Amino acid sequence: MPKSGTIVGRERVTTWMEYGVAAAIIGVVAAVLLGAVLYYEELGEKTEVELTVLNIRAGLRYQVADHIMKGRTNELLALDGSNPVQWLERPPARYAGERRCAGLETIERGEWCFDPDRKELRYRPRLHSYLSPDLYVLRWRVVPVFGTTGSRSVDSLALVNVEPYHWFQ
Repeated sequence: MPKSGTIVGRERVTTWMEYGVAAAIIGVVAAVLLGAVLYYEELGEKTEVELTVLNIRAGLRYQVADHIMKGRTNELLALDGSNPVQWLERPPARYAGERRCAGLETIERGEWCFDPDRKELRYRPRLHSYLSPDLYVLRWRVVPVFGTTGSRSVDSLALVNVEPYHWFQ
């Protein structure tokens, strides 16, 4: 009888060891999957930001075209530094509106705002592991594009990055 008791004891030790190995494997797989989920979540955020900027640039081009078609190119300079969100059909998700948002403490992660003092559209990324340089706020501004003839006439407007950045590159 003692032999069978010993065998049962060994089976229990083996079973607990198997549970431990299985838990370790599950933990490693979960860590790898969590890393992949965070990677793709940040990639999705980058895509959302880039699409928003592309839509704003398209709205800006429509504004310029409208002014040109109506013969009001002299009014383009007045749009310098204006809030580009006004040219969208609806503002981007989590747009906080026009407000003084110069400090990080005033912008939540994943939030857009327009700072009328600095005339900048700003976005604070939720995730920024693949963002270089390691910026905590991305900034854009509407600027005039002057003619090549050397005159002070404005040919167009552009939405430019205030500080260049690379996300996933």
